[in-house]
Amino acid sequence: MKGNTAGGSDPDGGGIFINGGTFAMQGGTVSDNTAGWGGGVFFNNGTFTMQGGSVSSNTATSNADNGGGGGVYVKNTFTMEGGTISGNTASSRYGGGVYIASGGTFTMQGNASVSGNKAGGNGGGVYNGGTFNMKDRASVSGNTSSSAGGGVNNKRTFTMQDNALMSGNTGTWGGGVLVEEGTLVMQDNASVSGNTGSFGGGGVYVHTATFALQGNASISGNTSFTGGGVYIGSNGTFTKTGGTVSGDDAEQGRKNTAMSGKGFAVYEDKSKGWRNAGAGPAANPGSYGFWLNEEEAATGFPPGFIGVWSRYNFNNTLTFTSTTVKSSSRDVTWKFISASGDTYTLEANTAAKTRLTLAIKYIDVRYGPDCLEISGDSGNGENNWNGDWYE
Repeated sequence: MKGNTAGGSDPDGGGIFINGGTFAMQGGTVSDNTAGWGGGVFFNNGTFTMQGGSVSSNTATSNADNGGGGGVYVKNTFTMEGGTISGNTASSRYGGGVYIASGGTFTMQGNASVSGNKAGGNGGGVYNGGTFNMKDRASVSGNTSSSAGGGVNNKRTFTMQDNALMSGNTGTWGGGVLVEEGTLVMQDNASVSGNTGSFGGGGVYVHTATFALQGNASISGNTSFTGGGVYIGSNGTFTKTGGTVSGDDAEQGRKNTAMSGKGFAVYEDKSKGWRNAGAGPAANPGSYGFWLNEEEAATGFPPGFIGVWSRYNFNNTLTFTSTTVKSSSRDVTWKFISASGDTYTLEANTAAKTRLTLAIKYIDVRYGPDCLEISGDSGNGENNWNGDWYE
């Protein structure tokens, strides 16, 4: 099916238009076709199964808000069990390879690939406005967006699992994936690697959406100005219960890179915090220091924290500076000595050089004010400190 152009006032499906029934593609080529929506294939209704063959070098020209799908435009259930969707173009809008409309479901499996496609708007490989599933070694690779979401622009439900791969894609925000809205779940050895987001989120950019990293999934080798692995926007949510986001401590080729120096692994816009070191399966956003720049943690306290706490029989106001804690109850300055994980060691500027150990943990860094929980004692086991701290 080659070299066709859809005409009329509603030009859908340059090569193939499907509006019901069952269509199985078991080889062959759909190439060099042109339409407003779905340059190669416009799938409106029914069931489409692609078990081999290729949809390549097609063009979607529509400039409408729902325009695009250089290779395939999906409005119902499309299952890709092999084959390739490659080298297609959405010249003005979304989904260089595939556009999934609201109500549409696109499942890739069995080494199926979406590669080398281009979008004038978002979603160089795939634009998802419905449900998108990647599994069983499916790949989205080498796609380019002139805007965001080099590999995928997700606005609804997107799941990567069972060795699915997102690699070598390029966009402005979200080189691999822009999670603009809705949810992205990565699990079961899925990986996002080797993508480039020129401004933020080399691997994944989370806008007004939720990203869940689970199991043995991995994010590695991606590059951006800020947030080489993951960039979380001020209204985004990152839930990490497993998986690995490689940082500047990973071996060459696996480390994510932030050219600004902020967030080799993760950058979180709401708190302006970042993590440069890798975050393995045990590290999660609920643990202290996950968003904190480790260089800052190693040289002192985050500046500007002032709070009131109680130590049994009196109230005490402490002022945190970059290297000291000042006590209001008496003329004592606690000098920062060292930090190890959640534990900070201080030394009083007194003749006795009394040492104080504080265990400091962020309670909630993304919802509501920053809060520090502090506990410990002065070394004699009698003066325990407890309280909440607010910025």
